[in-house]
Amino acid sequence: MNLYLLSQTANSGYDTYSNLVVCAESAADAKSIAPDGSENNGDVENDNLWAWTTPEHICVELIGEAKDNLKRGVILAIFHEG
Repeated sequence: MNLYLLSQTANSGYDTYSNLVVCAESAADAKSIAPDGSENNGDVENDNLWAWTTPEHICVELIGEAKDNLKRGVILAIFHEG
């Protein structure tokens, strides 16, 4: 498992997520994790509930290797509350 930094600029301003740090198997797997820990499957209606975005608008950067005991999912989510 690896640690990835996810970022997006498609949705910005208040009540939006700008970044996530996730534990995932691959960059593609990382893109499939939504800020609430559910699957980000490209369902725009569901994704807008979290003010996130569809997977094609997410930038992914490998930031390190996860410890063995870390499970797949969100480690940190940056939310801009309004």
